[in-house]
Amino acid sequence: MLNKLGFTNTYLSSELSIEDSKSLNKNLLHLGYFIYGKEDLMVSNQCFIASSLGYDHKKCLACLKNKYELIDEFGNAFPVLTDVNNCDVRILNFETRNEIFNIKRLINYGIKRLLVIFTIETKEEIEKIINLVNREINR
Repeated sequence: MLNKLGFTNTYLSSELSIEDSKSLNKNLLHLGYFIYGKEDLMVSNQCFIASSLGYDHKKCLACLKNKYELIDEFGNAFPVLTDVNNCDVRILNFETRNEIFNIKRLINYGIKRLLVIFTIETKEEIEKIINLVNREINR
């Protein structure tokens, strides 16, 4: 269906397992797979940080004063990212997806594109991840 609509590239849902991806018809579409990063669990146009501090206006800059996380009943810390220009809030998964060591298998299954998402990583962590990805691709 996507091919009939003119699509040539698409990324598979992150819920799809690597094994499930090998059974897809890759002749019509170039498929991509999310191999590293923290996924957005929620994006909100309402800043709960400002609301919880009693601000009723946008661009209060309260989000710049601290690093914020939501902690669930199991102690998992979900990073909260803010956009001070639009007062948007993103809640990220507490787990980092890491399928870097499955890159060769994905390539063998016909995956043509690899998606890496950096959100809270340091410069050193980003360099390390990029080097790992390149090493696995060229292995």
